[in-house]
Amino acid sequence: MAFLTELKNNGIKIFTRKLQKTSNEEILKNKQEILEDLDLCKICYPLVRNRCKNSSRYD
Repeated sequence: MAFLTELKNNGIKIFTRKLQKTSNEEILKNKQEILEDLDLCKICYPLVRNRCKNSSRYD
């Protein structure tokens, strides 16, 4: 990215694009928000959290 920044500073217009539809960080944040909204008990919460971590179905 430093190379692209240097080109941009020299007046060259750079076009970049996001390769992933959603970043891994965005996916994890979304899953965490959903888990918080479910209001699960202390027993169910770890089970559901582990299921969400191991599944890409919810992405």
